[in-house]
Amino acid sequence: MADFETTARPYARAIFELASVEGKLQAWEDLLSSAALIAADPQMQSVFEQPAVLASQRAELLLSVMDAAGVGTNNDFVNLVQLLADNGRLPAIPAI
Repeated sequence: MADFETTARPYARAIFELASVEGKLQAWEDLLSSAALIAADPQMQSVFEQPAVLASQRAELLLSVMDAAGVGTNNDFVNLVQLLADNGRLPAIPAI
């Protein structure tokens, strides 16, 4: 996996600010921890790297795996995943 520390920093900062304002630090930590485990999986990383898979499909796959694992999401998290997918940065989730 590439080093995504620099890429992840602005996303992590924005998420922290949002979670702090909303008083949902633990909920975001849980969501990101679950997403990181899924995104770090070699098979998931392989899908993220496939040019034939659309960004929207990558986002939907990650969210559907989280749903199948019983991890509830919220609109802000779904928007984050879609933003990361659109910018080719889903592999950065473990660093966030």
